[in-house]
Amino acid sequence: MLAARVCLSNIGVKLILLISLCTLVWAKESKPVKYPKSQQMDVLFPPDIDLPNSPGLPIGHLRPLGHQRRSVGEVTQGNSSSTVGREPLVFRNIFVSKEAESLWSNTGNAENLNSMESILVWVAQRQRSGATFYQKMTLSKFLDNYGSEEWILDEVLHKAALRNIKMPKGFECFSENLLQVSSSLTSGVTSDDIKTSTTNHLQCVVKGKRDYIILRNESAISSAESKHPQSICGTDATLDINADEVNVFDNPWIASTHWNHATLQSGDCILLPADTVFHTTSYGECKTLTFNWGNKTTCNKKEKTSNEQLEPFLCSNEDNRVQLCNCSSMKSVGRWQELLPSVINRDGFLTKSCLAHLTNSEEDSLNPLGIFNKGPILLEDIKKLSTATIKMIIEMACPTAAEHIHDEL
Repeated sequence: MLAARVCLSNIGVKLILLISLCTLVWAKESKPVKYPKSQQMDVLFPPDIDLPNSPGLPIGHLRPLGHQRRSVGEVTQGNSSSTVGREPLVFRNIFVSKEAESLWSNTGNAENLNSMESILVWVAQRQRSGATFYQKMTLSKFLDNYGSEEWILDEVLHKAALRNIKMPKGFECFSENLLQVSSSLTSGVTSDDIKTSTTNHLQCVVKGKRDYIILRNESAISSAESKHPQSICGTDATLDINADEVNVFDNPWIASTHWNHATLQSGDCILLPADTVFHTTSYGECKTLTFNWGNKTTCNKKEKTSNEQLEPFLCSNEDNRVQLCNCSSMKSVGRWQELLPSVINRDGFLTKSCLAHLTNSEEDSLNPLGIFNKGPILLEDIKKLSTATIKMIIEMACPTAAEHIHDEL
């Protein structure tokens, strides 16, 4: 009888071990379950304001941005783009582009960007805490998973991707000063960081829908920090605030800040002047392009036509580093006089590391210029750079173009 019990006990132990082993093998070979994000588009915006359940709590505490006070109204709709003022403007149905629609898709990407398996893109991953982490991954991995992840493709376009993409209608004349063109792609309801930029830029919705909150508080800009790995020169920046659960005790200025709202559909664009503080929430499969230029506020509409190929100052390269787009468009002193003020950091300086990055040089190789002897240089110092100094910078950045440098824009 005892021997039988021992035998049964051994069989039981072996059975448990076998089940455990099979479970481990199954867990190793099985893929995580993907839960598709909601594709709901008819979300109420601007939101209703709810009173707090507990006395003593500020309105909208630990609620998404926009629940702390009511919007003061919609962003003004613009009808002329030849002048950039201090106010954001919305332009309806000015950007329809099949080339932009095909970006980062399973079908339209192959001709311009080779295989999706070899294309690396920067992806912002939103955490429940509100923190954002950037990671580099293949485009194929992103497209396979972004429908179930809090991922935002956030990429400065490189030269091949810009082929056949034009400036939005009415903004062609700003292409002469175009700093860079970047793209964003999300799936489902996706909240981004609160952001600002030191340059003027135009964001256009190519597909999907996007809600905008424009915060009227310039003092908030002082706390913004450049976090994107591509933005070594620091023109774009993010506020360290969880926009999905705003802590009003830590950020009391939000409760007293007026804000405007806008909803953009496919073909719509919003003009965001330099130092505009804004937040976005995207819906559905939302694809956007951002055209970023310097601080130029006026242009002659006859300067450019919609048929000309875009030649921004900066593009991303094969290593996802933002550098000069091409030397053929950067061999004039005037072009550099436009570029350098556009890449100053949040404190108003052009840093040695930024210029070394743009010229694909080592920092020590900039010493002969003599402009960084006392550290980073101010905007007014950049404007005073001599033609000879700028020609030296061009020769460093584009050695093949050194013999063809000209002074005009």
